[in-house]
Amino acid sequence: MTDVRGQLQHPFQAAAKTASVIWAARVQNVPIQIAALTEADDYDQGWQSRSGQPDTLLSTASTLIGFSPVPNTGPYSVTLDLVRNAPVPTALGDFLQVGDEVLENLLDYAEHTALTKEGFPSVQDSMPLLNRFMRAAGVQVGVDTASTPNLSALSGQSYQDEIHTPRMASKG
Repeated sequence: MTDVRGQLQHPFQAAAKTASVIWAARVQNVPIQIAALTEADDYDQGWQSRSGQPDTLLSTASTLIGFSPVPNTGPYSVTLDLVRNAPVPTALGDFLQVGDEVLENLLDYAEHTALTKEGFPSVQDSMPLLNRFMRAAGVQVGVDTASTPNLSALSGQSYQDEIHTPRMASKG
């Protein structure tokens, strides 16, 4: 598979660009926990043999989900809050759509980065631009953390299964 520039692209890279991350799940409009499938296998032996209204969403690599306990006669309504990766501009005419609230800070960072080619005095003079960008990024991280208290656990959700069960290369 090749990308827009004609460079070879691994199939996992293509999947990662479109993959979504599950931030929250509800069954029958009741919030439920999100865990890795390997956690259920390790710490909740026999979860596959129990049935009832699900209270845990089990995820593996953010592309395959299951429920514990296994749903019994339903129907059940399931609601997922997903965050997908932002599209990355690849062609010359592409643009990156950002809100006005971040545009000024991005321009500050772009100007500071561009001035690195001008030498040390220019970089020193542009440090207030970098500081303003970093302060805005820190405020945004604070807002994200306050609005999602379990942000750090959710951020590592897609890697948890791979860390537990590393992929083995075929010897074929």
